[in-house]
Amino acid sequence: MPRLQVIATGTWEAPAMIDIRAVRPAELQWVAEQLEDWKSGLLTRLDRLKPDKYLVAAEGEQLLGFLEGHHEFSNWGLMARYAELPTEALGSYVPFIYVVPERRGNGVGAALLREFAREAAARSSAAIVLQPDEADNGRSSRIEFFKQNGFTWEEPSVEYSAHEPWLMSAVPIAITQLSDA
Repeated sequence: MPRLQVIATGTWEAPAMIDIRAVRPAELQWVAEQLEDWKSGLLTRLDRLKPDKYLVAAEGEQLLGFLEGHHEFSNWGLMARYAELPTEALGSYVPFIYVVPERRGNGVGAALLREFAREAAARSSAAIVLQPDEADNGRSSRIEFFKQNGFTWEEPSVEYSAHEPWLMSAVPIAITQLSDA
């Protein structure tokens, strides 16, 4: 199995028997149900979920989590560090990452992020941007999870300087490096 080297924390390997892959069309119903349970009131109509924006973590046929993301982010003006980038410079964005409660803390979320980072690096994304969920329930543990996986707070650009930082980012290649070690 290929190993990933995490720049900040040493060697990391995906949990045994967990497959990180693109969502299958038949699995979109499960994703919609998890989103509805987790974010009640969020519009999760099945016809609005785009399969090309989801990665899933699976153990056999059991789904353990998903990541929704895309590689078309261009709203650089929100962040001071990236404010000078042209909108043509595309980045990657993660609106949601979810792991079933009984599998949290076992590397499933990190495996999803690392696979997404590999995709972002392959597309030469300038950065991966995310906004940690602002719900109080578990927010500090979510922020710690993102920090442990290479994300840092971004200072808002001058235009948004009245706001506290609300976005985090990481450079894809700085998150992981694929090695056969």
